[in-house]
Amino acid sequence: MLNWLTRYAFVRAELGVDSAGNLRESVLDVGCGPHGLSTALPDASFAGVDISFPAPVASGMVAFRTEPGPLPFGDAAFDTVVCLDVLEHVPPQDRESFVVELARVAARRVLLACPSEEGAWIDVMLRGMFTERGMPVPDWLNEHDEHGLPTGVEIERFCAGPAGFQARELTMTNGLLSTLAVIADVVPDFAPDAATEFAQRRGEWLELFEAARFGPCQRKGYAIERVEPREALVLADDVAGGVWEAVRCPACRAEVRSRGACQSCGHGIVSDASGAWDLRPAVRVPAPRATGAAKPGTADALLFAPDSWGRPLDWVPVLSTYIAAVPPERPVALFLDGRDADVDAGTMQTIVALACEYVSEGREFANVGLLQGTVDTPAGAAPVAGAEELVARLGADAPRLADDPVAIDEHACWAKALVDAVQADVDRAAFEAAQRPELNELPLVTVRIPTYGSTEALIERTLPSVLAGDYPNVEVLVCSDGPQPHARAAVEAVGDARVRYLELDERPTYPSWPEAFWQTAGTFAVNRLLDEARGAFIAPLDHDDAFTHDHISRLLQGLHTSDGDFVYGRAMTEYPLGDWRLLGSAPLAYGEIIHATVMYSQRLAHMRYDPHAWLLEEPGDWNLWRRIRDTGAVVDHVPDPVAVHFKERSSIDHRQRDQTRSAEVRAADILGTSARELLAVASRSRGVRRGG
Repeated sequence: MLNWLTRYAFVRAELGVDSAGNLRESVLDVGCGPHGLSTALPDASFAGVDISFPAPVASGMVAFRTEPGPLPFGDAAFDTVVCLDVLEHVPPQDRESFVVELARVAARRVLLACPSEEGAWIDVMLRGMFTERGMPVPDWLNEHDEHGLPTGVEIERFCAGPAGFQARELTMTNGLLSTLAVIADVVPDFAPDAATEFAQRRGEWLELFEAARFGPCQRKGYAIERVEPREALVLADDVAGGVWEAVRCPACRAEVRSRGACQSCGHGIVSDASGAWDLRPAVRVPAPRATGAAKPGTADALLFAPDSWGRPLDWVPVLSTYIAAVPPERPVALFLDGRDADVDAGTMQTIVALACEYVSEGREFANVGLLQGTVDTPAGAAPVAGAEELVARLGADAPRLADDPVAIDEHACWAKALVDAVQADVDRAAFEAAQRPELNELPLVTVRIPTYGSTEALIERTLPSVLAGDYPNVEVLVCSDGPQPHARAAVEAVGDARVRYLELDERPTYPSWPEAFWQTAGTFAVNRLLDEARGAFIAPLDHDDAFTHDHISRLLQGLHTSDGDFVYGRAMTEYPLGDWRLLGSAPLAYGEIIHATVMYSQRLAHMRYDPHAWLLEEPGDWNLWRRIRDTGAVVDHVPDPVAVHFKERSSIDHRQRDQTRSAEVRAADILGTSARELLAVASRSRGVRRGG
């Protein structure tokens, strides 16, 4: 956050602020993230807009979530528009028009700053720091490379471009000092100290950065001022209420004038879990055209009701088979029944449209309808139970896949990419709609432990480490990955009311290849545990590892401090040769996080382990952590040991895991496990692949 202070130092100096710290002008902060101007002015009231808000927004900000493109506000809506470190993330061909759009919304001026090409060496240095530490390069740094930093000449030209405005260059915080602040914030070696400095001495650092506006700097800043200032639609003393006079509907561009919905077209405007108002355009599935006479022996309308909209594999095969098998001109319509869906209406529209786009490969497709709300079932619509029945009713030719291992593998991987993309939208929407649980004195924490085989370590090490810990309000759920009478007897003999034993009715079938087995073994048991979890927070634990005495209280403290939803610590880890090392560092990266060091909130409890993660060459736990990060959840790290991770004593060793498997083995594992569901997903060019 010290880096953010260097960005806002010149803004605070330029804005009109009274003795109480209140702004004398209305401000819109574009690309602000969850904090924005409040970084430098904690008590300020202002509006903010961004494409996502990964954490609750600042209390003084009226936040709006939107998509790239025209800003959803009227002309001259705000006295001042602030836009910091955004221009470099805009595609080069759109940068000039982006600045013009900022100026359109400003009644008086735009305060703009961003890094220039002069600072490209800093990106090279930071990339090297991340690479040397084995950490992934942040997305923002990759975007710098993708779009290229603008030159100082280009920035000056963009700022001088809007008609009726004149540009004035501003002095930024000293370049060397700004660079050191960036390093302190983003490099894990210094980040904890930088966070402490920001929390305890923010005012002093801000004064330093304001006073240090001298010398060269790779960041360039401009005030882009109207030659003839106008009266803003939003007044400084009533941003929260007055901003709705400036909001324009994303669907019809009319004045909204009130929270909740556009008065002209009825487009809904709701707030998400971060507190931001969603101004993204509605995504609608094309409505079915009027159908003509159906061909003999076929229905002119089909109806499919998924068991769960939250699991795309329950409905994508039917939708994809229909699109692949039915020509666009054929007078048949498929209606998807979303009236009792387990996801909200807007998300349902988005995910169905996404699936249609993927499967049709961007080409025209036959009529698809989505039933929502209280609409009636279309007259004469024939219900279908699945893809096979749909094909039979249509009398369609469904191309099948011969016993070609390479084609089976390729198709399963393609289908998984499609399903994962839809699942990501479902998971993100559910996360954003959920409320963060209160960190009261003793929230219930669910410790979930999958098990199979010997119970010796579970009974003697793992369970005692939880039950004897310093945090009493836990439920400990143990689930066997198949029937095990000895495990049931051992766990029930513990005699603690906080412990409950579950087991699967039968042992699931996992991939035969040792590496793939290691990556996903136990995922079905874990998902059963998550179905049963009642805690406000979830703490994973494997059946042969152990918590430290203060594991739960320390991680809850980390969540409280960061206001986050996911936290992980460090683990004393036993390596294959018997040596011990302390493992776990930030930022979140594969190989730098141990299962037993994690805790996350109920907002993420809907997410399940992926039994098909082996197709991506990912362990199931890392696959889940990565997907959680991609929802926009705030991820925090505590640098303390919170668990002990013992080396795996299973039938698989690292030599087996390093072997290369053939297409024949992969195809056999696809056909022999639940991954075969993916072969039911079709595309226009691939057809319907059933295998064998």
